[in-house]
Amino acid sequence: MSRYPFRYVLLVCCACILSAAEDNFILHRDEVFLYSVSIPSDWKKSRMDVENKHTIILSTGNNIDITVTALRVEGGERKKGKIRGEGDINGMWPLLLKIIETKELAVGNNTLCKILVYEYNQGGTRILKRSMFLKFSNYLLSIECRAPTRYFHRYTDVFNRVMASATFFGAAGAGENIKNKNEGEGGPVMKAQEAIKETRENKETKENKEIKETKDYIESELKTIEKLEQQRIIKRIE
Repeated sequence: MSRYPFRYVLLVCCACILSAAEDNFILHRDEVFLYSVSIPSDWKKSRMDVENKHTIILSTGNNIDITVTALRVEGGERKKGKIRGEGDINGMWPLLLKIIETKELAVGNNTLCKILVYEYNQGGTRILKRSMFLKFSNYLLSIECRAPTRYFHRYTDVFNRVMASATFFGAAGAGENIKNKNEGEGGPVMKAQEAIKETRENKETKENKEIKETKDYIESELKTIEKLEQQRIIKRIE
């Protein structure tokens, strides 16, 4: 009996497995903090909400996880306009082994992006962590991906997909249905809604352009960082 039918079935099964792996993501869309991100559906998920902040933790165990944190900044912190990415590693300096940092750049409409990569010791295990910070208006979004250094490369594709998918859909008005309880009629939200309606007829909306620009920038930075991670070259990206 020929072995080819078996090979054919084996190839089909492998193709199905790969296809399932590629589609093993779901879109998480938050109507309060105006962002969306694709996340792996088969990772253990937990969520914490505290006032103007919420956190989603996705984990597979063994120090391999993705943490998505959204924060609404008010008052003086909002006026500063910059991303305090360094705060992510405050208090860890004695444990840090090396650090890579991208410069802060504007992407899309009034959206800032910053990426940090650093390695540290945790209980005798070398952990590599990549953090991306996005800021739009008074909203901050951070996505932190970490894994033991020796296993990090196995999850790079997952980490890249999650980070590259992150967008503020409110940046160009897609969040016009979001109501801010602290703002009355005629406030910034209402004015933004009116401006949104006037531009909705455009075939290629401003939102799509900005989302693409943001995604292209992030993907470019992630490719650069991935190469540095693989080559174990540590330097500041300017």
